[in-house]
Formats: sequence, structure tokens, C-alpha cells
Amino acid sequence: MRAKWSSGSTIFRSRPGSGKCQGYWNNPELTLKQFRARLVDDTPYLDGFLRTGDMGFFHGGELFVCGRLKDMIILRGQNYYPHDIESVVEKSSSLIRHNCVAAFQIHEDNEPALAIVAEIKNPKVLPDARKIAAAVRNYLNVEVAMIALIAPRAVPRTSSGKIMRHKTKQMWLEDQFTVLSQFSREKDAGASTAASEIQSSFDVLKSRYNLTGNESYNLVEAGLDSLDLVVFMHELKELLKDKGAEMLARQVDIGVIQRVSVAELFQLAEQLESAPGEALVQLRHALTAFRDEQRIAEKQMMFDDKTLVFTPPVPEPLPSTPVLNHVLLTGGTGFIGPFLMKSLLEQTSATIHVLVRASDEEQGRQRLRAAMESMGPSSPSLMQMFEDRIIPVCGDLGQKNLGLSDETWSFLASEIDTVFHNGATVNYLFNYDRMRDANVMGTNEVLRLSFEGRTKEFNYVSTTFVFGWAVKSVLWETDFNEDMELLDFGYSQTKWVAEQVVADARSKGLSTRIFRPALVSPSVSGGGNNFDIAVRLVAFMVNHGIGVDTLNQVSFVPADVVANNIVAISTSPDTANKTYHVVRDDYSNMLDITELITKSTGRQFQIFRLPDFVPELIRRCRKEDLLFPLLDFLVGSVDNISSMEFKRYDNSSYQAARDASAWGKADPTLEDTVNGILKFMHRKGIISVAPRELADPVTVV
Repeated sequence: MRAKWSSGSTIFRSRPGSGKCQGYWNNPELTLKQFRARLVDDTPYLDGFLRTGDMGFFHGGELFVCGRLKDMIILRGQNYYPHDIESVVEKSSSLIRHNCVAAFQIHEDNEPALAIVAEIKNPKVLPDARKIAAAVRNYLNVEVAMIALIAPRAVPRTSSGKIMRHKTKQMWLEDQFTVLSQFSREKDAGASTAASEIQSSFDVLKSRYNLTGNESYNLVEAGLDSLDLVVFMHELKELLKDKGAEMLARQVDIGVIQRVSVAELFQLAEQLESAPGEALVQLRHALTAFRDEQRIAEKQMMFDDKTLVFTPPVPEPLPSTPVLNHVLLTGGTGFIGPFLMKSLLEQTSATIHVLVRASDEEQGRQRLRAAMESMGPSSPSLMQMFEDRIIPVCGDLGQKNLGLSDETWSFLASEIDTVFHNGATVNYLFNYDRMRDANVMGTNEVLRLSFEGRTKEFNYVSTTFVFGWAVKSVLWETDFNEDMELLDFGYSQTKWVAEQVVADARSKGLSTRIFRPALVSPSVSGGGNNFDIAVRLVAFMVNHGIGVDTLNQVSFVPADVVANNIVAISTSPDTANKTYHVVRDDYSNMLDITELITKSTGRQFQIFRLPDFVPELIRRCRKEDLLFPLLDFLVGSVDNISSMEFKRYDNSSYQAARDASAWGKADPTLEDTVNGILKFMHRKGIISVAPRELADPVTVV
């Protein structure tokens, strides 16, 4: 028997049988956990399941066991398999013994960190531990806190020759190894600087991120992810503050970090080192001029991009009776995508072609199947419909022709009758130009396909973020923010431009609908794979027991309800060429949310007013918190959030169209919605408390 775990791998549990004992001697709690486990959605069984602790996956109908749950390493909220890390370490140096490396999780300054113990072939010839750490960083994008190089035949093994990782960790913690050389991230960063006789303190930063300081490209192009960018920015700010440039440090933000080349960044920093007074003036002038220049260039680029980049043909009139035989869906593996697949399968008989990044159709199908499974258990009939009617289309929104062959493009142009364009890059840190290819040009490509061949209907999943930090008391569904007001971060900018492009296509005769969901939350049952900003913030609040008292509208709508109603409205007559705000019918705020969390989990909150809440966030937030990459974004946005306190979204057209459809679903209660978020966060292991219904031992997974 198997059950899905949060990583997408499979955790195995066995039914009771002759090979299963009664439990642990005089340990009823552990017996209940290991021998009496139950699945939340499983039919009650006489004696429960046995947790074997194994993980695996199915490929081509065959089972592959890939590891043990207790060996999993969790850093930054991401799961890492020790086998992957150990493989990279082995390949990084020919001096390391094959299959003699153990990777495990430790704590460094109360934060989860990665440790590696590796046997070397010759105690007289040691590999460079810094190169090993760099290899792990480059291949897996994770920092190594400690590497211990030890003599051959010291790593403990089982009788069958398997590495005993927990025993290795215990031996390392108890100093039982004869360590020939040991690398420490904190100690060796400074040591390597001294050894190289580096003069500038900024070179420590270069060493940490494997940079020379002469790169002509920016940090994103150097391979730093969102979290690395934020950490780099904070470290640079701290260095600037140490040099007495606190005012300048406040001017360094994620936008500057992304756009300036690495060489320019360190040239300015080193000028500060050698001539503080002169460099401060120069840096301030340079940053001010740079910001103004980039703001003007960005606004001009958005203005230039807001219409179709091609001249479309005049589409033929649509048939009087809507046709839904072949559907194209983008973004099938995203937040809403799996639920859109499910709703399309349930509400229509169409064949659904899903654009997915994959090397071949089989890999694409695996990705889509995993996306479906992220929603939670599905009925056999639904999964059979998935196998029969979902067709992966291997492509990429960020490429010309969506990365499709001419043959595939022509087939889709001639066969597709309805498009659901849901795909987009979602990142609150990247600038407009970093997301333009997928979000803006990708929308153009999907629209170009929609104009070609068969006449199609086009349904676009937008977002209420197209209004940026708007302060209007009511935002109507007919509003389009034509003046680009208060759009200051890349995601909102690219979605605004894409929506303008869709509106331009509408003016050229294409039948379109625009849906603007607000904060999409996991399903009521806790299904989905949504680590959006709202989930990260709520998880942080729950884990730290702090809340905020503000009147800002919080409109959580579960992903399954959002998807269901988008499909319901799209398949109804007389709903085309309109825009719909997919928001809750009622109004709630974060104080309402925390009260419901307390009711469900017993978790108590210390409540702060918004101006005091943000400093508390800064004080408590650490690198392992999921919120950390977005901390600077939230801090920089607090004034904008405050000014929107009384803003509300109208959803009259959405309500009317939803309620007129036989498939339309009303919003679940706010309590059910919040419980769904809690179930999701508990299932993913990002909060330590569980909703009361999950706390019952009968239903614990």
C-alpha cells in the first residue's frame, strides 16, 4: 500500500498481515504512530497501516524505492535526497572514495544546515573541501555548512553495505572520527580570504558566492536563485552599514541587485573601501540616476508591449452553440492548473492538450500526473479520464512558437476550439524584463495560435495584482488600470501588460474572457502545491504566534473553487468578452484569519498593529523561514499595504455568471477555507500545529 508525501515521492504503508507484529513493547504512543497509521481519506481498516519509512516512485508501471524518510534533508523548506548530494561530492574529486560519503542534516546557529562526511583514498593527499562545497552549490543550489574528510573505512555501514547516515551523524557529533581535514562555511570563508591576501572585505562575499567580481553579467545570470539574491542583498547591506554607509544600504534593493552587473557592483563597493567619502557621494548619485533611468525604461517597455506583436487575421464568427471538443491549457502544473484539468475533465467531454515543459511526452505525462496527485486522492474514474483525455504537449511559454514543432503548431491551430491560458512565471522579486518572455511574449504566442486556423475562444487567468497598489475604494470588473498606476514590481507589471494584450486581441475580434483571482489558497481538503506569498506569511504567523490587526481585505478563494467556476463560466452562454473578479463574496481581514486559526488549532497570537508588525517580522525572520525570500518585498511594501486598507473588489459579474451555471460553486465558509490552508501547511510540514480534525490519532497520516 502507498500514500503520497509532500515531496511528491511515495511513502509506503502496509496493511496488517502475518508479517506485521503487534507493535513496540510498552510503548503505546510509538505503536500508534508506526503500526496504527491511517490515511485521512481512507476507508477505516481493522488495524491500520504500518509506516515502513520507505519512499519511492512509479515509472512505466514499475516501483522504484529511492530512500528512507528519516534520511531526508530539509533546507529552506525544500527536500534534498542525501543520495543526490553524495553523488555530487563523489564526482567533485577523484580523491574521494566511491560510495563512502554520508550527507545529513545538522543545526548551525539553530538553523538547519547540511553536513557531509567523506572518506578519502589517500590520507596524504587531500581534496580541496572548498571545491567540493562549490560543486554542491552549483549543482544543487544549496550551501554546505561542514565537510569532514576522514580516513578510509571509517563510515559505518549495515551488514549489506549501506551507509548508516544517522550513525555517521551521531559519530561526528560525538567526535568519534579521526578527521584529517574539516571545512566550515563560517570559518573558512574568512580563512580563505586571509590565505589569498585579499585586501577588500567585499571579497569574502565574492568567495561565498563563487564570484570573481569581474563578471559582465548580473547575479541572476550568475545562477543565484531568489533566496540567494535576498541573502546576497542582506549581506551586502550589512557590509555597507559596517562601512558607515547605512543610508546607502537602504537604497540597495532587489531591483538594483538584479540589473547591475557583478563587475559594476563590486567596483562601486571597492571604491567605498578605498575612499569612503567620495564613494558615498558617487554611489548615491549613481543609484539615483540608475533607478530613474530603469524606471523610465521599464515604463516605456511596458507601454510598447501592451499591444499584440503581430497583425492577426480577422477571426471567423463562432458557432451559435459553444463547441468544446479540443482544449489547450497552459500552466497545468502551477497553482490552479491541476484543478483546471480536473474541472475540465468533470464538466466537459473535451480532449485536453496541456502545454508542459518536458523532454518527451512520457515525462510530460508524469509531470501532469504528479500535479493531479498534488490535489489529494482522486477517484479511479477521474484518473481514468485523465489517462484517456489529457494529452501532454511538450513546449515552453518563453520560446517562439511556444517551443513547438511546425507540425504540432499546425495541428493545434486547426483542432483547438477553446484555450485556457493559465501559465505564467510567478515571482515577487524578479523585475519586469526577467519575466517578460514567459508572461508577456508567451501570452502573445498563445494568442497568435488562437487567431490561426480554427476560430477559438480564449480564456485568460489574470490576477487582481494588475491593479498594483491601487487605493480606490472600489475596483470594478470593468477597470483596467489604463494609466499603469502603482505598478512597481515585475509580476504585477507583466500580468498587467499581458492583460492589455488580451484586451487588444478582444478588440481585434477574438472572443475572450479575463478572470482575475485574488489570493488563491489550497483546496478545502488541503490539496494543492501553492507556496504563494499568502501561504508563506500565514505559516510564519502560525509558527511565531504573531498576528496583525488591519482592515485590508483578504480574499482567500480555494484553488478548486476558483478552477471550477472559471470552467463553469467559460462553458456558459453569454459570458464572453467580459472580465471577472474571482474574489470572495464576503470581506475578511488578517485578524479574522488568526481568530479562526486559534479556534482550529488552539494557537494563540500576539497581535500587532501594521506599523509594529513589520519590525517584528524583521526581528524574528530567519533564513530557514519560507517567508525570508519575500521579507524585503514585504518591508518595502508596508506603506502601500497600509494605504490600501479600505480598498474593495467588486465581483458582481462573477457572482451572476457563477450562480447562473449549473456547475457554479459558492464560496466555502471562511472557516473551511482557513482549515484547508492549515491542512495544506501541516501536510507540507511547514507548520508544527495541526487543525483539530487532523490531531485525532484516527486520522493522522
